[in-house]
Amino acid sequence: MAPAFALGICLTRIGCFLAGCCFGRPCELPWCVKFPVGSIPFSVPELQGLHIHPTQLYSSLYGLIILIIILMLDRKPRFDGFLIFPFFMLYGVFRFAVDFVRYYEPSVKFSILGMEFTVNQAISFLMFLFGLLFYLKMRTRGGKEN
Repeated sequence: MAPAFALGICLTRIGCFLAGCCFGRPCELPWCVKFPVGSIPFSVPELQGLHIHPTQLYSSLYGLIILIIILMLDRKPRFDGFLIFPFFMLYGVFRFAVDFVRYYEPSVKFSILGMEFTVNQAISFLMFLFGLLFYLKMRTRGGKEN
């Protein structure tokens, strides 16, 4: 399932880019994009006419990176279900990072120790933690080799 999930992220986020959803914050980097009038990002008044991070493409890229890593990890026999754990950990790390440049309404954020986080970042952290803890549990349990 893990390779299919990673490939799914890679492909669906290209669809998000084409639809204009899941967009990023304003920026001035050379690869930033400007969505046309009538698009979803253009409907946000503070983003109209600005170049924004193509967070959908960042997500597509990390889906591809996760797929490659998962396929490389699959070359060596490991216990049943092994691949889902690195998937959760990698997805959690990448999604957590991308959410720093993704646009959200101000009400979607919360603060911990003076730093702002999104709900998705909290979920991403939990995914990483879940992947790590269950990997450690399965590894020490002596899971059945593939």
